Amino acid sequence: MGRRPAWIEPRKAIPRGLRERILDRAAGLCECCGERLGEMNQPEIDHIKPQALGGTDDEDNLQVLGRHCCHVAKSAEDTRSIAQADRKSGRSGQWARRKRRGGSMIKSRGFDKRFRRKMDGTVEQK
Repeated sequence: MGRRPAWIEPRKAIPRGLRERILDRAAGLCECCGERLGEMNQPEIDHIKPQALGGTDDEDNLQVLGRHCCHVAKSAEDTRSIAQADRKSGRSGQWARRKRRGGSMIKSRGFDKRFRRKMDGTVEQK
């Protein structure tokens, strides 16, 4: 995995009691598609609204998904939406990197004003 940005807080483990309540609520079924969970399709606790987008560890924001039937696709979708939110907020991308380094936009030195470029590509002194 890559580095986590500094603005994302470290993840905390979901307490055991809360985890058991969520698994009991699902009754052995994926809460997305209703497929039975077991050895082949292991249960995964997932945030409905990702933490990086302001989601919490409350019981109403957690759901049980099957690892193979829904969780992989949901995680990919969450990753795309988090990346899009980061780009829009300016927390990632080239402008954010330049801001962290203290630089601004790339400035061109331009063409030396003592010379003139002709249409044929040659350069002559003014």
